Amino acid sequence: MSRNGTPNGNLNNRIALYTGNTFFLWPQLKFSGILRPFGEYQELISIVVVYTFTPDRHERIADIEIIIHETWKIASQSRASATREYIGSVIKIDDLIAGKGKFETAGAFYVYWRHSTRGWKKSPEAERLLCQALDAQS
Repeated sequence: MSRNGTPNGNLNNRIALYTGNTFFLWPQLKFSGILRPFGEYQELISIVVVYTFTPDRHERIADIEIIIHETWKIASQSRASATREYIGSVIKIDDLIAGKGKFETAGAFYVYWRHSTRGWKKSPEAERLLCQALDAQS
């Protein structure tokens, strides 16, 4: 949607797929608020609902589309936000629907993002868990 509200085939914002500085970057650690560490999952899928905001309609939305893909298939090589540490989705709605992200394989996605997120700031919880893991090994 463009700034004036005209549909242009793009999302307004990239979807945040994973927190790049915690859950995704440290797959062996169990962070608060999650059932298990990232590394214990065989695969992760994303369920996305896209719609057109229509303020003149009572229900406020139209053109509802439910999209389900393995998360890596809709990933981009960009953050979801310039101010947060999240891995972002592709922005073109047709690419999102088709599962046509920037990576040919899950392996290529993991190699790219595990390398790229290393420079992101660490969360305080990640630092605490890493220290605990290191202390346990001593």
